[in-house]
Amino acid sequence: MKAKEKKLHIIDATCPIVKKAQFYAKFLYRQGHTVIIVGDPHHPEVEAIQSDLKDGVEVVENVEWVQRLGPWEKLGIIAQTTQSFDLFREVVAASLEKAKELRVFNTICHATAIRQKEAVEIAKKVDCMIVIGGYNSGNTQKVECHLSRNTTLYISY
Repeated sequence: MKAKEKKLHIIDATCPIVKKAQFYAKFLYRQGHTVIIVGDPHHPEVEAIQSDLKDGVEVVENVEWVQRLGPWEKLGIIAQTTQSFDLFREVVAASLEKAKELRVFNTICHATAIRQKEAVEIAKKVDCMIVIGGYNSGNTQKVECHLSRNTTLYISY
């Protein structure tokens, strides 16, 4: 806001797929749905969506969270763009019996999913792997959990 007040030129470099997730979250919220975001509640993408909606939003990291929540009249589900499709599908399935009306938008980034899968496959086959990314990155952690005991992971950013 302060940048706009100062009439600074602002370039929004948000990933188009993240923008799509933000759009669908707002759309569902405005339609009166409780919004579930399948993802990490501490991830910047998820925090940004939550901050736009204030209340009426739940972040779930696993299907057990859904089983503890609800019931809902109107429920909308989106995913953190780097989330696992299998987890997203499980959350949607568990939500079917919890809501009278359910709207689902698949906001998972297909390209990221392919890269994660390829990295995991490579990690299973090598003795050493270098990942350029953040220590706390969900993408880095997904690779790390698939390494064999004999594989060393070096993380750099």
